[in-house]
Amino acid sequence: MFCHLYLLLSLHLKVNTMVYGSITTLLSCIDIYTFIII
Repeated sequence: MFCHLYLLLSLHLKVNTMVYGSITTLLSCIDIYTFIII
């Protein structure tokens, strides 16, 4: 039971970090683009 819960939690954290990473990458790309435009 605990093992299953731990796996679920680690998977959730992995997904969260992936989403957060993609958002930050997107923001940095937007920053670069706006810098080029300006």
